[in-house]
Amino acid sequence: MRETNDEKGDCLILGKVHFHRQMTTDKSKVKGGGWWSLDDNTFTFYGESDEFGKSSFDDIRSCVENNKVFSSPSLIKSITKLFNFRYKDEMSEYYNL
Repeated sequence: MRETNDEKGDCLILGKVHFHRQMTTDKSKVKGGGWWSLDDNTFTFYGESDEFGKSSFDDIRSCVENNKVFSSPSLIKSITKLFNFRYKDEMSEYYNL
């Protein structure tokens, strides 16, 4: 899920939840969501959230490039440098981030 934080700006928050709203503190700041899988130290982003729509490739790439990928809504420690990231589009093409 991509959310704008007042202090940190746009952030990508990863989590295992049934509904994306379970990870957010302010639904009005969510800019999109989707799904992810983790294989061989690489997160792959795909799909969209039923609640918030799809996070775009550019939005996800921006969060990765700016070291703003977190595994918790508390946004305490970025996990960006610990993993590789890629994006899968509707045509099943993969793009490294």
